[in-house]
Amino acid sequence: MPRTQLLSRGFLYARNLAFFCVDFYASDRASDFGRVYTKEIFSSQDGNIIWFCHTFRKTLSDGGDALNVNRFPISICRDLVICPVSNLNLYVKLCDLMKINLHDEYLFKALNDSNAVSYSPFVGAAVANRLQTHLQTANIHGGETIHSFRSGCAITLSFLGVSPDDTVRHVG
Repeated sequence: MPRTQLLSRGFLYARNLAFFCVDFYASDRASDFGRVYTKEIFSSQDGNIIWFCHTFRKTLSDGGDALNVNRFPISICRDLVICPVSNLNLYVKLCDLMKINLHDEYLFKALNDSNAVSYSPFVGAAVANRLQTHLQTANIHGGETIHSFRSGCAITLSFLGVSPDDTVRHVG
């Protein structure tokens, strides 16, 4: 397998693992979350908590634009396989090793038609296609969509005893 193909495959797996783990915990809209810039992320001194301060625009039903800031923390958890902090750190380290610049750019980048990492954000159909591919490969696809993450997060929070008001504030 050519080096560029290996790099793009390694990048894909690391990016997807980080993206899907963090997005499930964040319960953010995938297209919004895919547009996070690295300058919108802050880490605690011990590295156990990562804060996202994501600024985005959303068109309101009345036709106007509203500037929103979605602030949320993610913290390290014991199960490193699904830990969003560990998987995000792994992704960033791999990007650094592969000489993929993330500084002041989109945190999660798409691949272009040549399977090279682009400057474009990882959003929309690309996110949906990657999720479907992973679920089908694992033979567990049951019609889930990326929106299922938002619902799944709300259900998980409910099972954990989080109040409905706090769940609504988190999920939106």
